[in-house]
Amino acid sequence: MLDYKIEINKDDDGDYIVKIPKLGCIADGNTIDEAVNELKEVAEEFIRLAEEDGKSIPTPEKYEGKDLFYWDK
Repeated sequence: MLDYKIEINKDDDGDYIVKIPKLGCIADGNTIDEAVNELKEVAEEFIRLAEEDGKSIPTPEKYEGKDLFYWDK
């Protein structure tokens, strides 16, 4: 799951919104760790259901020494 680019934003209430744009998965949390852990669960379920339905799953980005996290402060 962590091979996908993850975007991290902080909303006006101080919560963190994280998403995997390539999958369309989104989650939130009071901390970055909480939000990312929730996102992992959402992405794993998304991939499981897509596989069950025979749908194609977007290929993850390859880690090439670049940070796959994007944080818009």
